[in-house]
Amino acid sequence: MSFDTALAKTLGFEGGVSEHPLDGGGLTKWGVTQQVYADWRRKQGLPERLVSEMTEPEMRAIYRDEYWKPAGCEHYPDEVAEAVFDMAVNSGATAAVRTLQRVLGITPDGVVGPMTIGGSHEGGPYVALKFLKARAGLYRDIVQRDPSQVVFLHGWINRLIDQAWRHA
Repeated sequence: MSFDTALAKTLGFEGGVSEHPLDGGGLTKWGVTQQVYADWRRKQGLPERLVSEMTEPEMRAIYRDEYWKPAGCEHYPDEVAEAVFDMAVNSGATAAVRTLQRVLGITPDGVVGPMTIGGSHEGGPYVALKFLKARAGLYRDIVQRDPSQVVFLHGWINRLIDQAWRHA
């Protein structure tokens, strides 16, 4: 799966500018938080500015540089790449890779290596489905720890169902 294809699918669930009072990410645009945007601009040697001013090329670069590449998505089969990328966007690349590693039964160190890449190719779409099931469990855990987050559960589950439907 190409980065552009995965990004289009994830952006289908990410809104424009948002600042939900219960979202710990605060101000976001296209799913990119103010903090992620500020950190990315700093790495580029650019001055800080509001995420609401982020351009589409910046958004694409952030998704590629902060989520797609660190999660190793270019190495996975399409259905695994899509699922891992989408989780990386929601939960961070390291958490997404660790979840994939748990599903594969390897040590969850968050580092994409030969075992993670190789394991992602074994089992076809079932790896992606097992990954999505594990992700659903993580959402359950989030809501159990902090019941105020139930407001986001419907959207989170819709993302999983959308992906599972395409890979079943």
